[in-house]
Amino acid sequence: MASTSGHNGAVWCCDVSRDSSRLITGSGDKTAKLWDVQTGRLLFTFNFDSPARAVDLSVGDWLAVITTDPFMGVTSAIHVGESILILKGPKGRINRAVWGPLNRTIISTGEDAVIRIWDAELWDTRELTLIKTYVTERPVNAVAMSPLLDHVVLGGGQYAGDVTRTVHRAGKFEAKFYDKILEEEIGGVKGHFGPLNALAFNPDGRRYSSIP
Repeated sequence: MASTSGHNGAVWCCDVSRDSSRLITGSGDKTAKLWDVQTGRLLFTFNFDSPARAVDLSVGDWLAVITTDPFMGVTSAIHVGESILILKGPKGRINRAVWGPLNRTIISTGEDAVIRIWDAELWDTRELTLIKTYVTERPVNAVAMSPLLDHVVLGGGQYAGDVTRTVHRAGKFEAKFYDKILEEEIGGVKGHFGPLNALAFNPDGRRYSSIP
C-alpha cells in the first residue's frame, strides 16, 4: 500500500472506493483530493472557499458528496461531484453527509442537532428536495443508513471540551436508531464515554461499528 502526501492542512475525513482502488480525502486546506490507492498518485483536486469537513463516494464511485464548513462569511454547504450541485447548509457546521442506498438519498447531520434526508434522484432540477428530518437533543457528528432495514443510526454527543465536567450519561454518547419512515426513535446502544465521530454498517446490514 502506498502513502499519500499533498494536503497543506489537517486531513479530517476520507473514503475509499468499493474496489479499494481510489481514495478521497477532505482537509482543512479547503480542498478534497482523489488518489490512486496502489501508487499514492494524486488524480484530482476539488478546490473550495472553505475547509472540507466530510467526504463520501456514491455507490458505483461516479459521484462524491463533500461538505464544507462555515468560514469567513461563507456558509456551510453540501457539494456533489465537481460542484454539479451545491446545497447551502443550515446554520452551523455540517459534520457529515453520506449517500443512502442506491444513491437515492443524501443524509446530512450537523451542529443544529437535526438529521436531514434529501431526495437525490432528480438531478435535472439542480436542487435537492428535503424529504425527512429527525430532530435530536444533541449535536450529531455521524450518521449511517442500514442497507437491510429502514433504519438510520446516528451518533454525536456533547462537545469534547465539556465532557470532563459531566458524567458520560449526560454527554449523550450512545448511538441512536431511528425508523426512516416513521421518523421515530426505536432504540439506542450505549458503551462509549466520549462523542461518537464515525458510524458504518456492515454491508449485510446486521452489524455496525462506531468510533469515538
